Amino acid sequence: MKVQNFVNTLSVAVLSMFFCTVVPFAAADVGGGGGHPATPWRLEGPQSVFDLEQAKIQAARYQTLSISKEHTNDETENKTVLIEGVALSPLPTSIGDIAVNEFIGNTDSGEPTNISFSQIESFKIISKNKETITLLVTIWPDISPEELLQKKPTYTEISTGYRRNMVIHLNLKFADGRKKVLLGEWEDKIPLEELDVGTRCDFYEEDPYLIHPLKFWWAIPSVANDKEYPFRMMPLKR
Repeated sequence: MKVQNFVNTLSVAVLSMFFCTVVPFAAADVGGGGGHPATPWRLEGPQSVFDLEQAKIQAARYQTLSISKEHTNDETENKTVLIEGVALSPLPTSIGDIAVNEFIGNTDSGEPTNISFSQIESFKIISKNKETITLLVTIWPDISPEELLQKKPTYTEISTGYRRNMVIHLNLKFADGRKKVLLGEWEDKIPLEELDVGTRCDFYEEDPYLIHPLKFWWAIPSVANDKEYPFRMMPLKR
């Protein structure tokens, strides 16, 4: 597992180097700034749909999932369980495993679908059996990179709209028979099969001043410069 974490960390580092040279991301100085908006973009923002598409892919790796403790086997005193850098991984793990940052399943009509973690606000477990689990997913912001670049909405517009619910059915196990687990970069993990019906899981319950700016692929200047935008860089204490 430690070997896999090292590989994942190295992969993210290489990707970050790529984005810093190709895509106009801002420096991810979480501890600095003076209440500046948490955003991966520099003042000029993304220059193309490709920029946004690549940022969206990377943002899926920086999501933190919050789950109420009462719906897990966690025995700590915390009221919630936070899984940072959450991904869907097989258990038991082995070297060479590839974690995914999306839900891949089927709609009510049986059509295959996938939802990136970078576009999920929250989800709720609405049913479960021995083979599958059904989620009601709130997709937000429900906007494509093309539409985002064209319309340039404000945060107020993003927060009051661009949201929809979708039901997705997931298998509890991968094709090789191993369990699907929500796994974090610090080895926090919760198997999907252990989530109770009624459990609500949220991707935006972190402290708004402690969230990694690369999470917000959609925070282009028109969004981040809105005075209502709540996600800020923590000021450096002197």
